[in-house]
Amino acid sequence: MINKKKIAVIGGDTRQLAVADFFSLKGYSVTVWGIDSDGEHEGCSFETNLKKALCSADILILPLPLSTDSIRLNAPMYEGDSVKITDLGELIPSGTIVYVGKATEEFKNKCKEKNIICVDYFEDECLCIKNALLTAEASADILMRELPFSVDSSKVMIIGYGRVGKLLTNLLLRLNANVTVAARRKEDLAYAECMGAKTVRIDERKRFRGLLEINNGYDVVFNTVPVNMIDRELIKDINKNVILIDLASPPGGVDIRAAKEYKINTIWALSLPGKFSPHRAGHIIAEAILDDLEGN
Repeated sequence: MINKKKIAVIGGDTRQLAVADFFSLKGYSVTVWGIDSDGEHEGCSFETNLKKALCSADILILPLPLSTDSIRLNAPMYEGDSVKITDLGELIPSGTIVYVGKATEEFKNKCKEKNIICVDYFEDECLCIKNALLTAEASADILMRELPFSVDSSKVMIIGYGRVGKLLTNLLLRLNANVTVAARRKEDLAYAECMGAKTVRIDERKRFRGLLEINNGYDVVFNTVPVNMIDRELIKDINKNVILIDLASPPGGVDIRAAKEYKINTIWALSLPGKFSPHRAGHIIAEAILDDLEGN
């Protein structure tokens, strides 16, 4: 294991508190800045001065995402003045190891310039798979809250068959929903069919016209693809009782404005692991970081 034992956990939400607790229990000396304590965090010290927190540690753990606007540090639980990413980069001492989720290119370049080792833990495939499961579970929870009837035998379309699409499909099939997967790759559709789902192929060369199937009486449509495929043309003819749940990161895949105009129940559900399962989501981040520190 790496000999350096001092960690500073900077900014973020309650996931970061779970990260701090995880490393404290592993015997690391942990300093936290930018997160108001929500209770007892044995072994963690809470620092009010950012520079002191940064200089006290060999290893920094920054939030996921690093920034929500590419300008300021993501620190929704901090009541002080916002911290610019550029200022943060200047304050981090050279030689520090920094773990960060979805780092901006500007931040990565600053780290390289200052001889700071910067590791983007959101590029860890195991973390992304585990995170996708939390997203799928939260999505099913949203579905059960929004549907006026049981998930059992409901008619659901899932657009996209990446990590979240796969796990959400399997979860809803186990709940006995009638699931149709819409995707581009034939291999994905073959896999979904083997899992028990119906399939629809979409073709971006034809402006995703395969999604006209969306008008075929679905109760719920989940989108996982960050491309505007559910556009005004589709929405104007859609079943007005459908629930649209967009799980895609910005810019999303649903024309939200058009959906509101046509009075369709539309939910853009972002950052679900941090909202629905922050403790587990934090542990997933911490496990990925620990694996990297131990060279696993």
